[in-house]
Amino acid sequence: DETSEVIRHQKKEAYNHELVTSEDFYVSELESLCTHIISPLKQNAIRCNIKPEQVTFVFGIIQHILSFHLQLLRIVRDELTVVHSFETYIGFIQMYADYFKKYNSILDIVSIWSESMEWREYMILRLQNEQCQKFIDNRLCSIPWYLYRPFERIKQYYRFFRDLEKITITTDEEYNKLVKCRNTLKTLYDKIKQKDIHLIKKTRLLEIQLQIFDNPEPIVTDDRYFIYNRICQMKLSGHLGKKYKHIHLYIFNDGLLWCSKRGQFKKGFKFINTNLLYG
Repeated sequence: DETSEVIRHQKKEAYNHELVTSEDFYVSELESLCTHIISPLKQNAIRCNIKPEQVTFVFGIIQHILSFHLQLLRIVRDELTVVHSFETYIGFIQMYADYFKKYNSILDIVSIWSESMEWREYMILRLQNEQCQKFIDNRLCSIPWYLYRPFERIKQYYRFFRDLEKITITTDEEYNKLVKCRNTLKTLYDKIKQKDIHLIKKTRLLEIQLQIFDNPEPIVTDDRYFIYNRICQMKLSGHLGKKYKHIHLYIFNDGLLWCSKRGQFKKGFKFINTNLLYG
């Protein structure tokens, strides 16, 4: 009836508005990352003691993703519905599929970069830029989650088309187009969901590794996952009275380590047997 149609139309408008608003923020985030982090890092790779070709491998697809979404945003910003434009340019999903295939290697490379104090210091300096901080967290350990961000976006696109399909009648001129978009997104969406636990675990390990320096072995490995961390007090031996220092304790499935309050690695132990509680 007429009331149901009005409600359906209002929901469609709300869904489209929400997607365009989030697209605007996503593009601003990517643009800040590319302008203030990626492009300067490419120019200063040698100075940061990392390989220029690795910078291209890690960030190249993200730069292509930004170029596409800048154009898409200009198109959809003034449209009442984004379905037609998405259906026209749905081939963009291939960039995300390529990024998905490379993601494990990307984390491994950034893990190697973290051994370079020159790279760490340069990144920290870039993250202090006021313009960068409008959209990018200024902590070095936040960088891994911007690498993971494209997967969150694909999940959001898929949910948008799935939810839109539920309130769109099959005779609507947009129906076949949005089904095409949903089905195209679903293939990659399913792959991400299938691997998501592993992707998040490894991203979290890189986040931890960027909070610690001078560790003798990489924290990022495919078989490891993070369990628990907290700030503790350790009693200092050889001192009269009660003297303590603060340390950061990190526990993983295969061992534990602790570092100073500012992140300098102090000691680590590997477990001989895995606790059955954590698998």
